[in-house]
Amino acid sequence: MDTAKAPEERVVTETSTATEGEAEAEAVPAEADAATTEAPTAPADDVDGGDEGMVAERLQTAIQGVLENDINGTDFLTHLSRVRRCLSRDRDPPIDAVLESGALPIMVRCLREHVQATTLFEALWCITNIASGTHEHTIAVVESGAATEAVTILADPDAQPDVVEQASWLVGNVAGDSAELRDYLLQAGCLPALLGILERVGRTAKLSLMRNCTWAVSNLCRGRQPPPDFDAVRVAIPVCARLIFATDDEVVGDACWALSYMSDGPNEQIQAVIDSGATRRLAELLLHTSRTVVTPALRTVGNIATGNDMQTQVLLNTGVLEHISRLLSSTHDSHRKESAWVISNITAGNQAQIELVLAHDTIMPRLIEILLVDLDTKVKKEACWALGNAISGGNHATVFRICDLPGCLDALSGALDIEHEASVQCALDAIRAVLDVDASRETGEPIYTRALENNGCSDKIDDLCANEKTSISERASRIFEEHFTRIPVKGAVTA
Repeated sequence: MDTAKAPEERVVTETSTATEGEAEAEAVPAEADAATTEAPTAPADDVDGGDEGMVAERLQTAIQGVLENDINGTDFLTHLSRVRRCLSRDRDPPIDAVLESGALPIMVRCLREHVQATTLFEALWCITNIASGTHEHTIAVVESGAATEAVTILADPDAQPDVVEQASWLVGNVAGDSAELRDYLLQAGCLPALLGILERVGRTAKLSLMRNCTWAVSNLCRGRQPPPDFDAVRVAIPVCARLIFATDDEVVGDACWALSYMSDGPNEQIQAVIDSGATRRLAELLLHTSRTVVTPALRTVGNIATGNDMQTQVLLNTGVLEHISRLLSSTHDSHRKESAWVISNITAGNQAQIELVLAHDTIMPRLIEILLVDLDTKVKKEACWALGNAISGGNHATVFRICDLPGCLDALSGALDIEHEASVQCALDAIRAVLDVDASRETGEPIYTRALENNGCSDKIDDLCANEKTSISERASRIFEEHFTRIPVKGAVTA
């Protein structure tokens, strides 16, 4: 199953509102509180008022002031604040003009030298918004040395909280830009610095600082092509396992995203998350009222379910099936899809685990209902795998039990209409398992075979024998030859 990114970058505006992306490009808004360090700001009309020509002229005046004044002086701070206000515009911030002016190296000097905290904060704010631009803008920030200076600030236990918050925002934007820059920050020691802050400040920290640091950690753990070196990020697991008990939705959500990234891989990574003791809490979070929490918690739970049977059992022991059953009826397509994905990984396990799913009275009927009436193809694909794995991997008693559920055989027939090669293969394998079990009856008529003929499934299988995909046509041909061609046509004259 495909997974997708979560938070990438934030732009610090005058109201300090930020947005984060969610899985499968479904955006969920989130806000980070504005840093509270007070700095001299120019009146709005000094930088924003008038036509574009006047605004550009005022920007150039502010930049000139930054270039010409001593970085420790009040005049420099006033002009730097005006530049910051320009870079904080919602539409078309003048990032290129600021970079071309040569002001960025002066801002980086502020980070490197011991300027007053207010000036340092303004410089970080400017650089953060430059880094929130295009990839080329972010590269320019990194090449200027600003990112490594920000890491130095984060590692300083005596740094002002507002300055630390702004530095975390900067590295979060850089880490979210690309795998290359993420790895650059990991090598620079950014992750231990952020984790140190989260461990030091705990519950006493300003909320916005906790949010920004947790979000930056999640971006450092994020990515699949390529993923970060697990040995470089696994140190974040214990901290994130504690953060998912926080009371703030954004902190919990970003901590869950970090755990989802780190559990998206081999069983060793899944085990590291399990060993942190986070599994039960992640299952509980599936009942959270905020979608920004449920989505990453569900993704992490799904990753754990992809592990070996023992790891899947740890998840099942939390009572997760009760929570998953509710999400299968969610109004959010992504939650229904990922819930079905979780079930598909559980039914791909051992017989006892399949039985646990069957013992939950609502799960299999709901999967059947999805295949029959859900309008979202992605949800249907996952439901097909959940049902198909249970049938293909179950014993004869399991297959009888599932096939006797209302609508099951119609759902299997409908699954053949899904326009997805692997899903059709899965459905064909499940149908063959049903037919094999049906043929093994010692007494009585093969009722499932007859039902699949009467509901049009056999006709679909006949058509699939000519499918251009050999993985489908060969399966279909084998099924048709072994099961349907042997059934006499009612009323036919035999020799």
